[in-house]
Amino acid sequence: MRNAKRTGLIGMLALLLLLLFFHAGEDRKTDSGVVHRVLASIVHPVQYLLTGLTDGLASAWYGYIDLVDARKEADEFRARNRILGQRIQELESAERENARLRNLLNMARRHPLGYLPTRVIGTDILGQFRTVTISNGSRDGVRLSAPVLDADGIVGKVLDVYPSYARVLLMIDPNSSIDGVIRRTGARGIVKGNNKNDDLSCVFAFSLSLEDVKVGDVIESSGLDQQFPPDLVIGEVVEVIRSESGMFQEPNIRPRVDFTRLRELLVVVPSGGEGRRP
Repeated sequence: MRNAKRTGLIGMLALLLLLLFFHAGEDRKTDSGVVHRVLASIVHPVQYLLTGLTDGLASAWYGYIDLVDARKEADEFRARNRILGQRIQELESAERENARLRNLLNMARRHPLGYLPTRVIGTDILGQFRTVTISNGSRDGVRLSAPVLDADGIVGKVLDVYPSYARVLLMIDPNSSIDGVIRRTGARGIVKGNNKNDDLSCVFAFSLSLEDVKVGDVIESSGLDQQFPPDLVIGEVVEVIRSESGMFQEPNIRPRVDFTRLRELLVVVPSGGEGRRP
């Protein structure tokens, strides 16, 4: 092993001497004849090999630097892309909220009452009582049994009032009742929540079988219960079921309000109260 290392070292020294000799001959610009040509034939391939090796190493190094820079730029691009994506989501969310508020304002203008704007801060749609909690209470003018609306129609009425918040009994609760009327015919009935736990619909109870009720009929508040103002949309008939006695019919109603997406609401307050007309 030592002899092999010694031989390799001697060979490298000899090659180095040849290179030095060859370059020295070139610097003197003299023709060394046969010896010079022999040395050139030996040295030139070695020079070519060394030059290629040097160029390859340089190219690999610069390629590595370019790769590092490219990865850095890609990381920066992904970071900017995430920030832009978050910004787009925020803008889309703000636009949806603005659309809801515009619809709420349009509804309030169609029904010029006293209103108190509020927000939903808690939900219990499938609990013992189907309710939501709103962000305003007695200090803001909210009163028991006050009607609560959104841009699409009736949501429910105030069930419990506290100084800074209140609970709203939703129209889809079986304990709720609204005196309703069919817009097309004027037929009356009581709108109550469905007793099925997983069903967010209502029924049009105590409607006489003789009344003309059809699928697609729009039901509104009649105002005769002295709680809800008249002409507020409740929903539309999706099915008509006759009772066994044949005296009554009980149409199923799909509420106009989407109770799974309640956000901004309006509490109806006396015109001289603390609410305001939008």
